[in-house]
Amino acid sequence: MTRVTKGIPKQIYGYLLFYCYAVEEFGMRLEALAKSDALPHDRRALGTAQRFETGAFGEVPQMTYRGHSYPLTAVPNVFSWAERELKLPEPAGGSVVYLPHCTVLRLLITSLETGLRLQSVQWLDRESWRSLGTQTPEESYAFPLLVNTDKSETTNWPTYIVHRVKNVLQRQEAFQAQFADADSFGPVEYEGLDLSPFDSIRPLFRSPNSAYPVSDELCNKHWKRLMVAFEEFYREATKERHVRMFKLQPLLHDDGTPIIKGTGGAVERTYCPIKILAIHTPRACRATFATYRNGSLELSDFAELLGHSNVVVTAHYAKSGEDGVEPSNQTLLHLSPEDEKLPPAASADELKDCP
Repeated sequence: MTRVTKGIPKQIYGYLLFYCYAVEEFGMRLEALAKSDALPHDRRALGTAQRFETGAFGEVPQMTYRGHSYPLTAVPNVFSWAERELKLPEPAGGSVVYLPHCTVLRLLITSLETGLRLQSVQWLDRESWRSLGTQTPEESYAFPLLVNTDKSETTNWPTYIVHRVKNVLQRQEAFQAQFADADSFGPVEYEGLDLSPFDSIRPLFRSPNSAYPVSDELCNKHWKRLMVAFEEFYREATKERHVRMFKLQPLLHDDGTPIIKGTGGAVERTYCPIKILAIHTPRACRATFATYRNGSLELSDFAELLGHSNVVVTAHYAKSGEDGVEPSNQTLLHLSPEDEKLPPAASADELKDCP
């Protein structure tokens, strides 16, 4: 039996999308504070924090969606923290800064917006992704994207993205270009294969410490942390307490019995370790895109956007989900103009204390 990936429910999708954009804005705020040496010097506290209380940074950012504004009093730490050397004009030379990276978050936003496989987004080339749009007017709503790799094909292929996504990719390109090691790594082969059918790639979503893209493991880790924080935000914003974006599962032995551990110390307590599982995995980004475009495009055009060579595969993806996710006659390309406005980042000049 073929497994059907559930899409993210329609009433939640828009909130999640603009929540992610608001979190990215806050991440860029943290980056600016780091560059101005306005963050605490306790690197461990920054890198291991589960979330940041935004009020501690001087201002609570707002997410605006469908005419309503929602405060983000806490933001999940979905940023990779690393020490990097900035490229500065001579004779200043470089400057070493410990700062957050929005790389994984931007990768997830791109997948959520476009329906591309996470792997395809990971392997976008930092220069050729925009090579098809050299004649596209800056004010154009849609922009051609060159996808360098594909799960089932052996050549690159074109698709279209909205201007919001183009801006995300441009921000990521500018972020990578600011570092002294931007050109230190040569191009790499897709998935490290010796006989890759694709051209060598300089990943747009490069890991801070290698020539390769950020890992699947890191993407999944940040996605789960995002789902936990978003559930709390969504329930508070909408008062819909029934919504679940993650679940807890006990760790089990091979025979199915729970793993029991002890706390140690003078007062011994036993406990069962648990793990967090996202109800909607990153793969749901693709299923969500497919579900909501069903009925708004010809199936063949729809297949082209998703990179499917077989429309039967597209039809499978476009089935309605099991959580009441019905096909929509409104394409995701056309959210309301009001929803196009991204929330401002926090604007305090100094950090008051560390979360």
